[in-house]
Amino acid sequence: MVAIFRMLGVRLLRYLWVRVSLPALLCFSFLPSAVFSEEAYKEEGDWPDIESWQAGEDNRLVYQSLDEDNTPVFQKHWIEKSRDSITNSWKYFNNVVDSYVSQDDQNLINDSYLRLRLGNTFFRDGSKSTFDIKVKADLARTTNKLGLWADNTLNVFLDTDPDDQKSLQQQSFDRTFGKQDNNNGATAGISLGLAEFRRWSTDFDVGVKSGSPVDVFTRVKFVRFYEVSNKWKATWRHKLYAFYDRDSGYQSDFKIYRKISEKWNYSNTTEVKWNHDEKNLGYANISAFHQVVSSHSYAVWSFGGFYEDYPAHHLSSYFFEINYTRRLYEDWFFVQLVPRVDYFHVNDFGSTPSFLLRFEVLFSN
Repeated sequence: MVAIFRMLGVRLLRYLWVRVSLPALLCFSFLPSAVFSEEAYKEEGDWPDIESWQAGEDNRLVYQSLDEDNTPVFQKHWIEKSRDSITNSWKYFNNVVDSYVSQDDQNLINDSYLRLRLGNTFFRDGSKSTFDIKVKADLARTTNKLGLWADNTLNVFLDTDPDDQKSLQQQSFDRTFGKQDNNNGATAGISLGLAEFRRWSTDFDVGVKSGSPVDVFTRVKFVRFYEVSNKWKATWRHKLYAFYDRDSGYQSDFKIYRKISEKWNYSNTTEVKWNHDEKNLGYANISAFHQVVSSHSYAVWSFGGFYEDYPAHHLSSYFFEINYTRRLYEDWFFVQLVPRVDYFHVNDFGSTPSFLLRFEVLFSN
């Protein structure tokens, strides 16, 4: 009896294998692979992204929910928003002018900037506020449109505190504190940078000077750089200028640099200026130690003297100064603290102390 049931069971298994299992296996083997794809399973219940699966300790995939990014988003201050708005407007204006002049829409990096400085200088007998603007619009696309010279660059400039027609002594004083009177006027014009010739870089400026009357001027500058060694470098600059109604003149300065350490550098500048109409010759010598205080601050310790030859050769003044600059925010907001002591010939070389507090905002590309 057992043998009969065993024989019937074997025949039943053979029947199920041949009639059911084998055809079903063949049928499933020819079905498209898309049936077993991730999309097919997602129809029943969406699977999480593959990034959500991580290998566990037993090397099996384990689903882990992704943590949300809880990094706080800080809103910009109204000062930063204002600065960004002015910068974008300045970039747009510069781009429109550059495209119009060059008839070229190619995207190029340029050195355009707009600088605002607002300061207050404190003296023994009072204080004086100063404000100046300097603008340089670098028309970079015009390089290939100027014809004869391959390396020419065209710039538009505006300077409310130009150095022309100032004595060397006044130039030094105004470079530190800013414009001190209203007689110099602002200058605006076009600057053409010519290709180097025998290592001399040349700029040719044409513009107008505000005042009464409005005056046109031309200016030519020659600059050459010298690299004596890894530690010694020098620059030599010449400038000739001529105004239609005002005077003309010539100015030259020779500056040497010496690297002392990673945070200290030394420079010495010798300047000469000739005023053609007044027949006045002046010269100066200024030494400075440049110190990197930190990644956010910089200081220049300087001293020097100024000389004139009219009515006779004499020392007109000398000074001591510390110019400390600190970056307050990002790379566009700075503060300057400048204590200075001047000794003027007209005051019998009595000390004239002063202190400058000035803020500077830079808008650039």
